[in-house]
Amino acid sequence: MKWLTREWYDRGFSDPRSLAAWDAYGHHLSEILGELNDGVEALVSDVHIHGAVVDKYEYNNGQLLLIMLAGNESSGYTWVTLTYQGVTQLEPTARKFDFLIQKPTELLHDEIDIIDGMYEHRILCWPEGELRIRFRTLHSELSPGTKEERATFD
Repeated sequence: MKWLTREWYDRGFSDPRSLAAWDAYGHHLSEILGELNDGVEALVSDVHIHGAVVDKYEYNNGQLLLIMLAGNESSGYTWVTLTYQGVTQLEPTARKFDFLIQKPTELLHDEIDIIDGMYEHRILCWPEGELRIRFRTLHSELSPGTKEERATFD
């Protein structure tokens, strides 16, 4: 994570340094917004992964699939499927992704960036861990989820 780090999260949202980091990321996002194409724009407009739990992941031949249930009781639940294509870098490596499907792991916040002409999606997890995915294109699918489905992850 570059802006929305573990330190940023641990400080709380009212801390002046946390607010400055949030503002800096917002400024960065506004600068690159016009360059987000190839399905990546959905990460800013449609896909909200805060609090999501990962149900499944697969990595094969430069393609990463993440299937997760996002949302909460107030906003409702949504199944989110993200297919990253042309993946050139993963941290941790796909062999170490098992922490994503272990309880109580949740996805906290994410950042999008453009590095060396490629997209980079960074995800901060709770209670620990981060993901960094460098890729060329993204396909996202959203479908309704339920409170009962979310309860199976607790």
